[in-house]
Amino acid sequence: MKEALHNILKYSEAKNVFIKFSIDNNRFNLEISDDGKGFGNEYGRPPFREWTT
Repeated sequence: MKEALHNILKYSEAKNVFIKFSIDNNRFNLEISDDGKGFGNEYGRPPFREWTT
Protein backbone atom coordinates (compact mmCIF):
# COMPACT_ATOMS: atom_id res chain seq x y z
CA MET A 1 0.00 0.00 0.00
CA LYS A 2 2.80 2.40 0.87
CA GLU A 3 4.53 1.89 -2.49
CA ALA A 4 1.27 2.27 -4.42
CA LEU A 5 0.48 5.59 -2.71
CA HIS A 6 4.06 6.79 -3.17
CA ASN A 7 3.91 6.03 -6.90
CA ILE A 8 0.58 7.82 -7.25
CA LEU A 9 2.01 10.92 -5.59
CA LYS A 10 5.26 10.82 -7.54
CA TYR A 11 4.12 9.90 -11.05
CA SER A 12 0.39 10.02 -11.73
CA GLU A 13 -0.42 13.72 -11.30
CA ALA A 14 -3.72 12.51 -9.81
CA LYS A 15 -6.18 14.89 -8.22
CA ASN A 16 -7.99 12.09 -6.34
CA VAL A 17 -7.03 8.75 -4.81
CA PHE A 18 -9.62 6.12 -3.93
CA ILE A 19 -8.96 3.46 -1.28
CA LYS A 20 -11.48 0.69 -0.69
CA PHE A 21 -11.25 -1.91 2.09
CA SER A 22 -13.61 -4.86 2.21
CA ILE A 23 -13.93 -8.32 3.71
CA ASP A 24 -15.50 -11.09 1.67
CA ASN A 25 -15.59 -14.74 2.73
CA ASN A 26 -12.99 -14.06 5.45
CA ARG A 27 -10.68 -12.49 2.87
CA PHE A 28 -9.39 -8.94 3.26
CA ASN A 29 -9.44 -6.91 0.04
CA LEU A 30 -7.69 -3.61 -0.65
CA GLU A 31 -8.25 -1.64 -3.84
CA ILE A 32 -6.33 1.54 -4.64
CA SER A 33 -7.09 3.64 -7.72
CA ASP A 34 -6.59 7.20 -8.86
CA ASP A 35 -7.66 9.59 -11.59
CA GLY A 36 -4.13 10.34 -12.77
CA LYS A 37 -2.33 9.55 -15.96
CA GLY A 38 -1.51 5.92 -16.61
CA PHE A 39 1.60 4.40 -18.07
CA GLY A 40 2.34 1.93 -20.83
CA ASN A 41 3.25 -1.66 -20.19
CA GLU A 42 6.74 -1.32 -21.64
CA TYR A 43 8.19 -3.65 -18.98
CA GLY A 44 6.08 -6.68 -19.92
CA ARG A 45 4.47 -6.85 -16.48
CA PRO A 46 0.87 -7.88 -15.99
CA PRO A 47 -1.50 -5.09 -14.91
CA PHE A 48 -1.01 -4.14 -11.25
CA ARG A 49 -4.35 -5.67 -10.31
CA GLU A 50 -3.03 -9.10 -11.31
CA TRP A 51 0.06 -8.94 -9.08
CA THR A 52 -1.90 -9.91 -5.99
CA THR A 53 -4.37 -12.45 -7.40
